[in-house]
Amino acid sequence: MYVLENVDSSEDEIIRIANNIHNNLLAHLIETPMTPSEKHKHMNCLKIVDYWSTCIDKIGQLLTMSDVKKLILDFYATNNICNFSRYNIGQGLMKATTHLLWKKL
Repeated sequence: MYVLENVDSSEDEIIRIANNIHNNLLAHLIETPMTPSEKHKHMNCLKIVDYWSTCIDKIGQLLTMSDVKKLILDFYATNNICNFSRYNIGQGLMKATTHLLWKKL
């Protein structure tokens, strides 16, 4: 997870890690028998990874400050499980996404 903590990580590295996390969570979800609460936790983690991966993709498309404002309103200034994640995966992806956004400014 060093890539998610490192301010100098590239967008490609972060996307690669996010895809790797997503694939591992999905494989674990499919291959491992789980209780309903465990399955719910894994589904939330998948949702969080997808949420921040989408945000990372949109950062690459930012052209103007109004685009930046819209991204912040859409992804950061919302009250949902992805912004206030109690999972380290969500916190790490949010931090990495924020680093990318700062570099873009």
